[in-house]
Amino acid sequence: MSPEYKEPPASKKPAVLPGETLMHPRLREALAGVKFTFLDPRSREFLIKAIEQSALEGIPVRNRSIFGTYVSSRASSTEVGHIYGKSGARVRQINSDVLNKIWLNSPDSLKEEFPRNSIPLTKSTDTLPPEWILVQNNLGSSIVWALDQGKSVAEMAQALNLPRHQLTPRLRMLRKLGFAIPANLNRSKNENTELAQKLRDNSLSDREAQELLNQVRIWFYDVYTKGENPLLIPIASLTYRLGYHPSLGDISQFIKSARAAGISSGHITKEVKSGPQKGIQDYYFIAAIHKDRVREAFEKDPSLQRFKENPVSQVGGPDAKLPTFWQLRPKQQLFRSPFHIFQELGISWGQYNHFNKGEIFNSDCPVPVFRIRHGNLYYPLDQEETLRVYIQEKLENQSRFPQI
Repeated sequence: MSPEYKEPPASKKPAVLPGETLMHPRLREALAGVKFTFLDPRSREFLIKAIEQSALEGIPVRNRSIFGTYVSSRASSTEVGHIYGKSGARVRQINSDVLNKIWLNSPDSLKEEFPRNSIPLTKSTDTLPPEWILVQNNLGSSIVWALDQGKSVAEMAQALNLPRHQLTPRLRMLRKLGFAIPANLNRSKNENTELAQKLRDNSLSDREAQELLNQVRIWFYDVYTKGENPLLIPIASLTYRLGYHPSLGDISQFIKSARAAGISSGHITKEVKSGPQKGIQDYYFIAAIHKDRVREAFEKDPSLQRFKENPVSQVGGPDAKLPTFWQLRPKQQLFRSPFHIFQELGISWGQYNHFNKGEIFNSDCPVPVFRIRHGNLYYPLDQEETLRVYIQEKLENQSRFPQI
């Protein structure tokens, strides 16, 4: 028999979902389309697709309820057990059994896309959307109530007993959601100068450094990541300077490695209004005083050593120094894909993909051409005209175009 259920003390109760809190009506409406999840994004994607395919059929209702409570809240297995009168170990067993049945009930195509061992049920706050800061401890609603009362930023900070550096990001998020926010959000010049001075202090503890990095805003980041001796260093650019060659999707592994070593890091989001990175982008950074610690942490992390190998190879043209993956990014404006030249010559993407590029980009090519692993080709942008003339001559001499 299951143990008799007893109401857990407040400290043991699972954290509630946004819909379960006494949330301000306008905030609830603004967050209606936001998906809050503590699950790995890949696991969440699988469950959505599987449930749409009726993969829950045949699973007992109570087990489905336990599983649903676990995956849709931040509650641990033990906390879910408190709700249903079961042990944490039993909840973990039920969750594993339900997930196995969902996977077995899924179409073969879904199983192929999501192998069973690639669907973890572990939780992390790293998977939460940025809007979570408004839900956490119901602070967003408290701030909106204060806004309704016409309080200034200083009055809100005092009334909510909330430090300015914790209040400001929540106000910015509310502004992004369409709330009318007081205009005096930017830090003063003196505050920024004081923050910069503190971040230069080599005696800072990790906790003190983290508190300071949490206060960094976009303007401060943009100013203090520039120059020969920047105060802040983006983790992405640091990895390339240290001789690693991760793709943008792999940068998260370096961020986790730094955190695992106890090194403080900051995070901001910026809206890029044009170019290949257009949209909302995340930027992670460290204090420059911790650069040597980060380098040492990366060197000691065996999971990062595979990124030491340059994924770029040369496929044609005169011998040249291999660029890094970082240098090939469009943002650097150093290299470009040959497809742009083919496109100018009236050749579609489909035709371009069917060309035997080895007949064009070989030792006869007057311009060095590089490839990222088995992916796209790139050439130096400053030699574009030379390559354009060569490609045009090659195409004119070919007897036929590929049949698409």
